[in-house]
Amino acid sequence: RDKIIREVAEVKANNREKFIIVSMHWGVEYQGFSSLVQKELAYQIIAAGADLIVGHHPHVVQDIEVYRDKLIFYSLGNFIFDQQFSTETQQGLTIGLAIYPDRIICRLFPVRINLCQPMLMNQSKAKEFLKELADKSDRRLFYDIERGIIEVQRIN
Repeated sequence: RDKIIREVAEVKANNREKFIIVSMHWGVEYQGFSSLVQKELAYQIIAAGADLIVGHHPHVVQDIEVYRDKLIFYSLGNFIFDQQFSTETQQGLTIGLAIYPDRIICRLFPVRINLCQPMLMNQSKAKEFLKELADKSDRRLFYDIERGIIEVQRIN
């Protein structure tokens, strides 16, 4: 915990203009929501200077949150994996990110895993998936997640 916070702070101090993305291997496997431990660490990493956090490990998609105008994807779920024992482990989320001086735009692409191969969900399944994700995520992001595009103003 202390090491990653120090490293993020050091990178930010030496690169004030850079957009810093932190990839976190964390969380409880198969848990659909982020834990208090994840949240506390995410807030500390953002306070240290991270601009975006993208998590993985739980094998399921977890909630999305905005903290201090920074996005936190607690877990994107599976992408290429052989866990065919539940619907949740056969789903994932990919993100497309556009970084501008005044804002970031994040597009959400729900995927399903079919025989270890990710495929974009069809429109009706994607709509249902995004609605469920919006329901469990930060309420301020509800409509953005539901439409599959999150836009956040950049404040340095």
